[in-house]
Amino acid sequence: MKGRRILVQSLVCVMFLGIITLAQVTTGTISGTVRDSTGAVIPGATVTLRNLDTGLSRTSITDATGRYRAPELPLGNYEVRAEATGFQTVVRSGIEMTVGRQAVVDFALQVGAVTEMITVTGEAPLIETTNATVASLVSEKTIRDIPLNGRNFADLAALQPGVVSDLNVAVGPYTGGARMVVNGARPQQSLYLLDGIEVAYLYSNTPPASVIGTTLGVDTIQEFSLLQSNYGAQYGRAIGGIVNAVTRSGTNILHGSAFEFLRNSALDAKNFFDLPGRPIPPFKQNQFGATAGGPIVRDKLFFFGSYEGFRQRLGTSDVGTMLSPETRVGQITGCPPGMRTCSPSQRIITRTVTVNPDIAVLLRLLPPADGGEFHQAGDYRAQGSTGVHWHADASGRRELLYGTGGSQSFQ
Repeated sequence: MKGRRILVQSLVCVMFLGIITLAQVTTGTISGTVRDSTGAVIPGATVTLRNLDTGLSRTSITDATGRYRAPELPLGNYEVRAEATGFQTVVRSGIEMTVGRQAVVDFALQVGAVTEMITVTGEAPLIETTNATVASLVSEKTIRDIPLNGRNFADLAALQPGVVSDLNVAVGPYTGGARMVVNGARPQQSLYLLDGIEVAYLYSNTPPASVIGTTLGVDTIQEFSLLQSNYGAQYGRAIGGIVNAVTRSGTNILHGSAFEFLRNSALDAKNFFDLPGRPIPPFKQNQFGATAGGPIVRDKLFFFGSYEGFRQRLGTSDVGTMLSPETRVGQITGCPPGMRTCSPSQRIITRTVTVNPDIAVLLRLLPPADGGEFHQAGDYRAQGSTGVHWHADASGRRELLYGTGGSQSFQ
């Protein structure tokens, strides 16, 4: 009895979680009206929707008002066929289903035999007439073709109207990735979804990030939409923008890719803090990986997987503060009497203090200042280096291995 009770509770939890998952829109909807040549509606017409990428087929029957609706359609290219007794069959192709889209595909059937078929090739109207949601779509082509520094797909959200990146926060594996401001809302009021599951950090409400502060996995994202206002209650928990991303899946065609991106310091210019007369701190960054997808059972079962790795060896120019030579021996310097400001060469010894012998031994171990002297101290500049290694699985949501390490060198 106890085992049976646990089983029932588990099934209830699975059903409840399934309902929560379906509440988030990761699919599309095709609807419309079937009429005859005079404009009269045709009830009982058969409308067949077929995904040309995976072979998925869905059938819908028009109601008494001639309307049909096919929700929860996986993303991809569709062909829609409408047929009724006494009328010619009409096929509409070239309909691309994107995340959250509600496409309207109407038909006007001509009188004739069912075996006669009219094929119409053309996209359904892109203007949403079924809701008032203000949103923009970042398509698969845009994600693949636009160069991304760091290959962070979330950066593409900032290309949309009304979106500004929030650069005033630290990014990393514990604080999350870069935040964004949508239509003036606070950054914490945005929401990030991946396949209908919220992936934002709990406290900062930012997208997940690796040790370098970016969200990798561009090649695993099929597309994403940015909802800005007037979206439905099924999203919830946000009054700012909503990034709704969907991962790729396999199709009936076996496909894959491999990539390697290299950045280095060969063409870099020195920055303000780099040491004069010395080489630019070395920098080398590699992003590499591969994807593969295809059918397991044609028209029924598919697979898709990917791997992405990140390696970075970054040289840095560090600026610190060291005591001046006079201060180390207890000589306090200042400007001559009557001068409020003076150059380092004009300073004079105003008083002398005794330096503890134990402290004097430690002071001799510190490197000397090499410029920018002010009062009793000066700037000390050195070159250091850090290393980063990161791996991502097929979805880009799970960090298999991450870490920072390196050595600090004083030159």
